[in-house]
Amino acid sequence: RGFIGSEPPKPSLDSQREALRVAGMALRFLLVCFALLLQASSAGFAKAGGRQLPRVGHEQHLHKDLKDPSADDLLAETEEAEDNSGACAKVSDGNRELASKLVQLERQSAEQDTELVRLKLAVRELRELAAATNDACDATARCQQCPA
Repeated sequence: RGFIGSEPPKPSLDSQREALRVAGMALRFLLVCFALLLQASSAGFAKAGGRQLPRVGHEQHLHKDLKDPSADDLLAETEEAEDNSGACAKVSDGNRELASKLVQLERQSAEQDTELVRLKLAVRELRELAAATNDACDATARCQQCPA
């Protein structure tokens, strides 16, 4: 009991059953509360003058007020779209130019990143070479080439 490395006591079968029973009761309680809340809110919505949603299977009543637009309305929208086509073409050309500039900048950035990595590797190699040269000079007697 309470020693390091020992396993905690396992709950008995009776305590597990009791926990499941309590959890089941809590779930039933929550479902009843949800049903009552839903019923109260829909009744309050109807009293406030809100429209009740139709039941499943009554979808044909949802679209009874919808009508197709007239041919004149459809043609009027087409004429407006044709008037704006010149402006859209200008915007589209501008977007293409900006996209090509963006691609160029991304390519330049990638090239510069590659050069930066190469430079870092070269600096690392030079540091390792300098350290190896200093170690070699320290191990042997000083020669004329090594600084004092």
